[in-house]
Amino acid sequence: MFTYFFSLAIIAFEVICCKIFFESFCDSSGENRKYKRTILLVLLIAIYYICGFTLSKWIVLKQLCAIMSTAIIMRFYFEISLVKSAVFAILYQGLLMLVDYLVYAGNSAIVSREGIVTQEYALEGNLIIIFSKVISFLCIILIKKQFGKKSTEVLTDAEWTKFLFFPVFTIITIITLLMEFQYTENEMQANALYSISFGMVVMNVFVYYLINDIVIRDAKLNEKEMLELQVK
Repeated sequence: MFTYFFSLAIIAFEVICCKIFFESFCDSSGENRKYKRTILLVLLIAIYYICGFTLSKWIVLKQLCAIMSTAIIMRFYFEISLVKSAVFAILYQGLLMLVDYLVYAGNSAIVSREGIVTQEYALEGNLIIIFSKVISFLCIILIKKQFGKKSTEVLTDAEWTKFLFFPVFTIITIITLLMEFQYTENEMQANALYSISFGMVVMNVFVYYLINDIVIRDAKLNEKEMLELQVK
């Protein structure tokens, strides 16, 4: 049961990261209602989940399924062309694969004492997956800072640095857990450590959307003030 919950939580986080990645290049202020967009995201989570379990032995097919489903869902979510959506889907999946490769290679060479991922209670494997997703999240946030729309221009470089402290701190914490808790006494301890690390990941998402909502609100207030000044 815990394995299924873990997989679903990681997939949901991937979909959130995918949405943020697309928002870096696409305007999300379309005519689609919020509930329709929510349905699209839930549908993408379900497709990722099914593909992950049914195509786990066929990596290429799994990636093709992820790219095709992402391209189609995001095409309707952001109301963009299918070709444009497919390009961004390929870039997103490529980023995830690159980060996964670097993280697993780094763990085998530096962290893991045996040069392989320890399978005991699946703790090390789960922490590596979480670590990889946090790195991907950080990369996507930096991409959005560089290529994002108007809302990201409100934050200064100093404010961006303060915001990035939280994901960086999460990365450092997970590295510490990987180095100090490779072997656990029981499954309950492993699940507790996993819950702590994934809880920090969830907090990263909440902090991001909290700041993003504040930034969007400030941007709208600035636009309103500019319009009032023009009228006067």
